[in-house]
Amino acid sequence: MEKFVQNLTLENIHVVGGELIFHYSADSYSFWTEFYYEGVTFDTLREKYGSHIIDKLIFQIGFLEGIKYFSLLPNTYNVTRYSEFVNNDLVELCKLIYNNVFGQHKWENNCPDYSGPEIVFDTSRYKDETTEIQRGDVAMLFSCGGGKDSLVSMKLLERAGIPYGVSQYSHTVYGKHEKQHQLIDDLVKCCHPVPAICVLAMKEMQTPGTFSGKQLTRKSIISGGKAMKPK
Repeated sequence: MEKFVQNLTLENIHVVGGELIFHYSADSYSFWTEFYYEGVTFDTLREKYGSHIIDKLIFQIGFLEGIKYFSLLPNTYNVTRYSEFVNNDLVELCKLIYNNVFGQHKWENNCPDYSGPEIVFDTSRYKDETTEIQRGDVAMLFSCGGGKDSLVSMKLLERAGIPYGVSQYSHTVYGKHEKQHQLIDDLVKCCHPVPAICVLAMKEMQTPGTFSGKQLTRKSIISGGKAMKPK
């Protein structure tokens, strides 16, 4: 079995208002993914629930987002910088997701015995902390993709008398964000969700070779953001 890369690393997490920027490296290649949550400010959430809980949530988003790079068949996935947020339960969840989602990829690339990389972290740094989540006015947030399945699901919720809010997701791989959200908005107008919409826009970029960090750092400084520094 040919390995495309040896080591995958979650290098940095930057938080800029309602935007999350995850920087990964795979040997000499670098990638970063941006998530933008409309109407969300992570500093406000930190004040409400505590910094550790929100930073742990942000890390988990970036950690699980990195699973897509398992398609490069790395030997290790290094998240040592954020070990305070990692325990064996999260590692087992990662393995469960990979081995139940990437079956076709493993078959097409003749690597049926590959079960994912070793997750590298420092077990001594984990901090176990919980908090009470304050329930909002609506218990259900429905993820609307803009297709017939979403339409049927929303109509079934309404028929059952279950109030719901709507979240939207867009990705640059499908084209311009604005066009994607307009298509979803047009579908949502046919239904009656609670008027509280969460919009998530996602963008991915790649830089071949050794990553200098200049683009990511410059963007964060201009936006007034700061890195979520490991402790």
